[in-house]
Amino acid sequence: MDNCLLIGNGLNRCLNGGVPWGDLLKATAEHLNVTYNPELSMPLEFERIINEYLEKNPNDPVPNAIYNRVKREIAAKVEGVKLPEKAIHHEVAKLKMNAVLTTNYDTLLENAFDKSYVYDGSKYKKYLFDSTANINASTFYHLHGIANSPVSLCLGYEHYMGVVQYLRTELNTKKDNQPYQMNIKRVLYNEEQPKNTWGERFYTSNIAIIGLELSESEADIWWLLTHRAYLFYSNYAKISNVLLNSIVFYDVVDELPKASQKEQSDQVVKNRVKRNRHKLLANEHVVVKPFVLGKDCDSYEEAYHLIFQDISKNGIG
Repeated sequence: MDNCLLIGNGLNRCLNGGVPWGDLLKATAEHLNVTYNPELSMPLEFERIINEYLEKNPNDPVPNAIYNRVKREIAAKVEGVKLPEKAIHHEVAKLKMNAVLTTNYDTLLENAFDKSYVYDGSKYKKYLFDSTANINASTFYHLHGIANSPVSLCLGYEHYMGVVQYLRTELNTKKDNQPYQMNIKRVLYNEEQPKNTWGERFYTSNIAIIGLELSESEADIWWLLTHRAYLFYSNYAKISNVLLNSIVFYDVVDELPKASQKEQSDQVVKNRVKRNRHKLLANEHVVVKPFVLGKDCDSYEEAYHLIFQDISKNGIG
């Protein structure tokens, strides 16, 4: 069975000069002369920013163009980030995984495998479900788009829902409307050729999720996890016999002392949310492995080193 990593923005936040998602939207809001609300999730805030702009500019001759304009601006900021020689990303290349999935728009992970890599795929696809690169026997996927193709950047809920709609069609459609002939069931039973999309890999490959908060806004990933758990626990068409992959969520929990009472209070709330998320994931047939700052290590980068060591030693499972 293939082994894969699903990498979020956590590794990028270890870089000096890394671009946090919130800062991207904040700069966009300032440029459009609209307000910025850091309390909202990224997809909701993106949609709210666009709608406030349209409300203030009712005579915009091409209102739909604002979406792609914002995507191009964000893509330009992301493309400018370079991978340092000692970046934690290089640890990914050492693991020699069959596939690397990422929700990031940049190509820093590809550059850890090949520093000269530049995406040369289609610049016009809105949804990227197929692989975007194959480097040193590792296949790469960009779940939420890639900066070199700004139209593919998944920023708002409209885009997220389009991704979910595709996943449902690809995996959940039933052949000849027969109740036990779901697409992914036929793939798992070798009755149909796999498409090798990143959505399929949630059922056919071991996946280690690293540096990804997995907030409720990640609607596509949560749909996949929930759907996979339903198939497993319900033993849909005896699917538990062939649904044998492991998904492991590696989470960094910050319990380091904070400088102020407010920071300490915020940390308590954040960790409570994390604990609830861990329980939810366990119920979604996902293994949770937390690494605690202040106990297991003292920094996020050190935590990621420990996570990669764990995978190298024990595999994914």
